[in-house]
Amino acid sequence: MKLVIGVFLFNIIFAAQAADSFDFKGIALDSNFSDIEQNQKFNCKLPQSPLGDKSCTLNYREIETIAGVPVDLMVLHFYDEKLSSIRIHIKSQFFYSVRDALIAKYGNGALTKEPVQNRAGASFENEIYLWNKEGQTLKAKRYAGKISTSLVSFDLNSNVENYAKRSKTQGSERSKDL
Repeated sequence: MKLVIGVFLFNIIFAAQAADSFDFKGIALDSNFSDIEQNQKFNCKLPQSPLGDKSCTLNYREIETIAGVPVDLMVLHFYDEKLSSIRIHIKSQFFYSVRDALIAKYGNGALTKEPVQNRAGASFENEIYLWNKEGQTLKAKRYAGKISTSLVSFDLNSNVENYAKRSKTQGSERSKDL
């Protein structure tokens, strides 16, 4: 009986902790690298980037969706064996479908708008939605890099600090190769 109660309490605590973490289809921020590395959907490697110690992308033939929309690119970044960032790229024509699904799941995010310009000089208004949980941020950007691409990113807030440190370090290391 004590064992049953113990298991029941553990499941309640685990479910409460999971609810406090952003996740994409059960892949939660702060997950262990070994759990993802063993998943056949992903190809994992050591990146040459300040975005993480390790990264995993969907295997070439894997098809993934977010809110029923096809994912063009999905990258998981890890620092110290823990998932620190999930980046999902979609075509910008599907942005509002994904945004609406995020609002339905997480409530209204904080909206900021900023002007962006394409290579031809045309101006557009970018929309960026932010949701925050303790130590984590979910961001949906209508335009990301190009006006044809949108980005949904799930990040541990510590990821931003790690990125800044590693960018600076890698920049000085690259300057030695001039």
